[in-house]
Amino acid sequence: MSDAVQPKSIQPKDFINNLLILLTETVEGAPKLPTAYLDAKASFFHTFQDISAEQASTPVTSDGMTIAAHVEHSRFYMEVLLGYMNGCTDKVDWDKSWQLKTVSADDWQTLKADFETVYQNIKIHVQNVETWGDIEVGDAMAIVVHSAYHLGAVRQMMKLLNERDDTIVNINS
Repeated sequence: MSDAVQPKSIQPKDFINNLLILLTETVEGAPKLPTAYLDAKASFFHTFQDISAEQASTPVTSDGMTIAAHVEHSRFYMEVLLGYMNGCTDKVDWDKSWQLKTVSADDWQTLKADFETVYQNIKIHVQNVETWGDIEVGDAMAIVVHSAYHLGAVRQMMKLLNERDDTIVNINS
């Protein structure tokens, strides 16, 4: 017989509260200070404020990836995982989530609004899950982790775009 200590069961409300703190910090910003893992004003919504449609559509990587593509992929992923959490088992065309590369000013506003809508729907869903099984826990955690990854990618791409702009300005000075 092992002398290992058995972990206590987590209460669903504790899991939900902590999940929502991390999800909210990732998308909206920390609901309270100190933050769990992001610097202040480093969430998706804060980051979106500094990105124009032109910047969102500018290829940043050697494969032509754009900020708009990352935001659309993140929105698509959240929508699909929300569907899974609601019992959907349809096959997903993940390549479709990367097809959007450029956006007009109106398209950029719509993409950000659609991102916010699916995020709000996830928050509502998470607060109303009656039974947290492996699938629900895994999908909810995957949404947070995946969103955090793409937030980091978007922030790094924005940094590269800003460095390019500084270089252009310095060359022309």
